[in-house]
Amino acid sequence: RDVDTAREKAAAFIGARASEIAFVPSTSWGLNIVAQAYPWKEGDNVVGDDMEFTANVYPWMLLEKRGVEFRAAANRDGRVTVDDIADRVDHRTRIVAISWVAFHNGWVYPIREIGELCREKGILFVLDAIQGLGALPLDLSDIAVDVLVADSHKWLLGAEACAIFRVSENARERVPP
Repeated sequence: RDVDTAREKAAAFIGARASEIAFVPSTSWGLNIVAQAYPWKEGDNVVGDDMEFTANVYPWMLLEKRGVEFRAAANRDGRVTVDDIADRVDHRTRIVAISWVAFHNGWVYPIREIGELCREKGILFVLDAIQGLGALPLDLSDIAVDVLVADSHKWLLGAEACAIFRVSENARERVPP
Protein backbone atom coordinates (compact mmCIF):
# COMPACT_ATOMS: atom_id res chain seq x y z
CA ARG A 1 0.00 0.00 0.00
CA ASP A 2 2.82 2.46 0.79
CA VAL A 3 4.44 1.67 -2.56
CA ASP A 4 1.17 2.39 -4.36
CA THR A 5 0.86 5.73 -2.56
CA ALA A 6 4.46 6.62 -3.43
CA ARG A 7 3.84 5.62 -7.06
CA GLU A 8 0.74 7.86 -7.20
CA LYS A 9 2.64 10.81 -5.71
CA ALA A 10 5.61 10.34 -8.06
CA ALA A 11 3.26 10.16 -11.05
CA ALA A 12 1.41 13.32 -10.02
CA PHE A 13 4.72 15.12 -9.47
CA ILE A 14 5.93 14.50 -13.04
CA GLY A 15 2.62 14.50 -14.92
CA ALA A 16 2.43 10.76 -15.53
CA ARG A 17 0.10 7.88 -14.70
CA ALA A 18 0.71 5.76 -11.62
CA SER A 19 0.68 2.67 -13.87
CA GLU A 20 3.75 4.08 -15.66
CA ILE A 21 5.87 4.36 -12.50
CA ALA A 22 8.26 1.86 -10.97
CA PHE A 23 11.12 2.28 -8.53
CA VAL A 24 14.65 1.06 -9.20
CA PRO A 25 17.89 1.32 -7.20
CA SER A 26 19.51 4.05 -9.31
CA THR A 27 19.42 6.12 -12.47
CA SER A 28 22.06 3.90 -14.07
CA TRP A 29 20.02 0.82 -13.16
CA GLY A 30 17.01 2.21 -15.03
CA LEU A 31 19.07 3.18 -18.05
CA ASN A 32 20.55 -0.32 -18.14
CA ILE A 33 17.07 -1.84 -17.99
CA VAL A 34 16.13 0.05 -21.16
CA ALA A 35 19.42 -0.79 -22.90
CA GLN A 36 19.02 -4.50 -22.18
CA ALA A 37 15.24 -4.82 -22.66
CA TYR A 38 14.94 -2.99 -25.97
CA PRO A 39 14.46 -5.38 -28.93
CA TRP A 40 17.63 -4.41 -30.81
CA LYS A 41 18.58 -5.51 -34.30
CA GLU A 42 22.10 -5.43 -35.65
CA GLY A 43 22.68 -2.07 -37.36
CA ASP A 44 20.47 -0.08 -34.96
CA ASN A 45 21.89 2.97 -33.20
CA VAL A 46 21.43 5.13 -30.12
CA VAL A 47 22.04 8.88 -30.19
CA GLY A 48 23.36 10.72 -27.17
CA ASP A 49 25.95 13.45 -26.79
CA ASP A 50 29.50 14.03 -25.66
CA MET A 51 28.55 15.79 -22.41
CA GLU A 52 26.76 12.87 -20.77
CA PHE A 53 27.59 11.43 -17.38
CA THR A 54 28.99 7.92 -17.79
CA ALA A 55 25.77 6.30 -16.50
CA ASN A 56 24.06 7.49 -19.68
CA VAL A 57 26.87 6.42 -22.01
CA TYR A 58 28.20 3.03 -20.98
CA PRO A 59 24.89 1.12 -21.22
CA TRP A 60 24.60 2.23 -24.84
CA MET A 61 28.27 1.73 -25.72
CA LEU A 62 28.15 -1.81 -24.36
CA LEU A 63 25.55 -2.65 -27.02
CA GLU A 64 28.32 -2.55 -29.64
CA LYS A 65 28.86 -6.30 -29.18
CA ARG A 66 25.22 -6.74 -30.28
CA GLY A 67 25.80 -4.65 -33.41
CA VAL A 68 24.30 -1.43 -32.02
CA GLU A 69 26.21 1.84 -32.50
CA PHE A 70 26.33 4.68 -29.98
CA ARG A 71 26.48 8.06 -31.72
CA ALA A 72 27.48 11.12 -29.72
CA ALA A 73 26.41 14.56 -30.88
CA ALA A 74 29.23 17.05 -30.32
CA ASN A 75 28.52 19.94 -27.98
CA ARG A 76 29.20 23.48 -29.07
CA ASP A 77 30.49 25.65 -26.25
CA GLY A 78 28.91 23.38 -23.65
CA ARG A 79 25.50 23.18 -25.31
CA VAL A 80 23.65 20.56 -27.30
CA THR A 81 20.66 21.60 -29.40
CA VAL A 82 17.89 19.67 -31.09
CA ASP A 83 19.72 20.24 -34.40
CA ASP A 84 22.88 18.65 -32.96
CA ILE A 85 20.86 15.58 -32.00
CA ALA A 86 18.97 15.54 -35.33
CA ASP A 87 22.27 15.56 -37.23
CA ARG A 88 23.18 12.18 -35.64
CA VAL A 89 19.75 10.57 -36.19
CA ASP A 90 19.04 8.33 -39.18
CA HIS A 91 16.53 5.64 -40.19
CA ARG A 92 18.25 3.11 -37.86
CA THR A 93 18.09 5.30 -34.74
CA ARG A 94 15.93 3.56 -32.15
CA ILE A 95 16.68 5.60 -29.03
CA VAL A 96 17.79 9.13 -28.18
CA ALA A 97 19.22 9.10 -24.64
CA ILE A 98 20.19 12.40 -23.06
CA SER A 99 20.22 14.17 -19.73
CA TRP A 100 17.78 16.90 -18.83
CA VAL A 101 20.53 18.99 -17.21
CA ALA A 102 24.25 18.53 -17.88
CA PHE A 103 26.00 17.39 -14.71
CA HIS A 104 29.14 19.48 -15.21
CA ASN A 105 27.94 22.85 -16.50
CA GLY A 106 24.19 23.08 -15.83
CA TRP A 107 23.13 23.23 -19.51
CA VAL A 108 19.39 22.58 -19.68
CA TYR A 109 18.71 20.50 -22.78
CA PRO A 110 15.75 21.47 -25.00
CA ILE A 111 13.78 18.35 -24.07
CA ARG A 112 10.48 19.54 -25.52
CA GLU A 113 12.03 19.98 -28.97
CA ILE A 114 14.04 16.76 -28.74
CA GLY A 115 10.88 14.92 -27.66
CA GLU A 116 9.02 16.30 -30.67
CA LEU A 117 11.83 15.18 -32.99
CA CYS A 118 11.71 11.69 -31.51
CA ARG A 119 7.94 11.47 -31.69
CA GLU A 120 7.95 12.56 -35.37
CA LYS A 121 10.50 9.87 -36.24
CA GLY A 122 9.16 7.08 -34.03
CA ILE A 123 12.28 7.10 -31.84
CA LEU A 124 12.17 6.24 -28.13
CA PHE A 125 13.20 9.26 -26.03
CA VAL A 126 15.03 8.26 -22.83
CA LEU A 127 15.68 11.04 -20.31
CA ASP A 128 18.17 10.96 -17.45
CA ALA A 129 16.43 13.50 -15.22
CA ILE A 130 18.53 13.21 -12.04
CA GLN A 131 20.09 16.68 -12.31
CA GLY A 132 16.80 18.50 -12.91
CA LEU A 133 13.96 16.66 -11.17
CA GLY A 134 13.01 18.58 -8.05
CA ALA A 135 14.83 21.75 -9.11
CA LEU A 136 12.94 22.48 -12.34
CA PRO A 137 9.25 22.00 -13.13
CA LEU A 138 8.32 19.05 -15.32
CA ASP A 139 5.00 17.94 -16.77
CA LEU A 140 5.36 14.81 -18.90
CA SER A 141 1.73 15.07 -20.00
CA ASP A 142 2.98 17.96 -22.12
CA ILE A 143 6.44 16.70 -23.19
CA ALA A 144 7.10 13.63 -25.35
CA VAL A 145 9.42 11.71 -23.02
CA ASP A 146 9.00 7.94 -23.28
CA VAL A 147 11.29 6.88 -20.44
CA LEU A 148 12.42 8.98 -17.47
CA VAL A 149 14.85 7.85 -14.80
CA ALA A 150 15.96 9.90 -11.80
CA ASP A 151 17.39 8.87 -8.46
CA SER A 152 15.96 10.81 -5.52
CA HIS A 153 19.21 11.74 -3.77
CA LYS A 154 19.88 14.92 -5.76
CA TRP A 155 17.26 17.69 -6.00
CA LEU A 156 14.44 15.51 -4.71
CA LEU A 157 16.37 15.46 -1.42
CA GLY A 158 15.53 11.80 -0.95
CA ALA A 159 17.40 8.68 -0.07
CA GLU A 160 20.15 7.21 -2.20
CA ALA A 161 19.14 4.06 -4.08
CA CYS A 162 15.55 5.04 -4.77
CA ALA A 163 14.98 6.13 -8.35
CA ILE A 164 11.79 6.93 -10.21
CA PHE A 165 11.56 4.87 -13.40
CA ARG A 166 8.78 5.96 -15.72
CA VAL A 167 7.94 4.12 -18.93
CA SER A 168 5.07 5.71 -20.83
CA GLU A 169 2.13 3.57 -21.89
CA ASN A 170 3.03 4.05 -25.58
CA ALA A 171 6.59 2.76 -24.98
CA ARG A 172 5.67 -0.49 -23.24
CA GLU A 173 6.15 -2.67 -26.32
CA ARG A 174 9.66 -1.29 -26.86
CA VAL A 175 10.64 -1.54 -23.18
CA PRO A 176 9.08 -4.80 -22.06
CA PRO A 177 9.13 -5.82 -18.39
